Amino acid sequence: MSAQTARPRVLVVMGIEHIVETYAESLQDEYDVDTATSVAEALGVIDDDHDVVVIDRQLSREADVVVVDELQKRGVDCRIVLVLDEEPSESVLELGCTDYLVTPVDGQELTETVRRVLRIGEYVDRRRELGSKKLTRNVMEVEHSEHELADDESYRELNAEIERLEAVVDEIEAELGLEDIDRFL
Repeated sequence: MSAQTARPRVLVVMGIEHIVETYAESLQDEYDVDTATSVAEALGVIDDDHDVVVIDRQLSREADVVVVDELQKRGVDCRIVLVLDEEPSESVLELGCTDYLVTPVDGQELTETVRRVLRIGEYVDRRRELGSKKLTRNVMEVEHSEHELADDESYRELNAEIERLEAVVDEIEAELGLEDIDRFL
């Protein structure tokens, strides 16, 4: 989420001004929304504070690839929702997108997709954090005896944090019904 606000920040990139405005209006109740009507404009606007980019592939066949590549070069970690005019022939996930929508897209569908994509992002972040904490715990267990660890407050706190993260991860998995979750990791 953006550093200045508790609301997630979304960039909507569409080639048609009234569609950009319609999508922005649909999202503005829940999110801080920026807009662009071209890839060049989007690349000038996007920064680390954006949590989701919604991009219209109709801008150009490579619009999504250009944006994804530039985000990776800049080290920007955000989720991408691709808007297509038909079902994709290739996996949009392989392009670096988190999800896609097929036009026509109404405001509710867009809002729900952005909400889901943000939740997937939270899931990925918590899984990474959980993995890091488990690795730290494993190192502690190798370096210290069971007796030493039994009295170690930081070890007990680490285990409590691992349990908390496992519960969060399980909750998000159940909420989203993520069968093939490894594709997001």
